Amino acid sequence: MVAYIETDQDGLYVEEPEKFNRYTLVFDRLQAAALSVEDSYGFMEALTAQP
Repeated sequence: MVAYIETDQDGLYVEEPEKFNRYTLVFDRLQAAALSVEDSYGFMEALTAQP
């Protein structure tokens, strides 16, 4: 398996199983913490409605 991590400067391919598993865990946690599409839309609307 291969993970690709992109930064503002370049990209990095990760193939080592230990590192790949770590990046997979990080991605899974970020995905679980993220708002749904609907909640994101509502959040952005609330931010733009503030004076």
